[in-house]
Amino acid sequence: MIRGANHNPRRWTDATSKVRVIEGWHPSRPGRLGYNLIVEGEWIGTFETLDEAAGAAAPHLPSPRQGDNRPVALLPFLDPGSRGAT
Repeated sequence: MIRGANHNPRRWTDATSKVRVIEGWHPSRPGRLGYNLIVEGEWIGTFETLDEAAGAAAPHLPSPRQGDNRPVALLPFLDPGSRGAT
């Protein structure tokens, strides 16, 4: 099951599409899934949970209010070219 994550990873994005999270594993840690955070095309890091990735995205985005670092709301990314949700 873990190996299949890199072949058909689940993906999430925020409402602005500036934040993307891709589930997968790294060859150095093949037994553990992680959540790769990408903000505006820049890889930020790999996180243990989806919630951690959402929280880490906030400081990398402009905020409407000073000091507002609430976690980013992530939604499942639906790829129209695939057979269902990813």
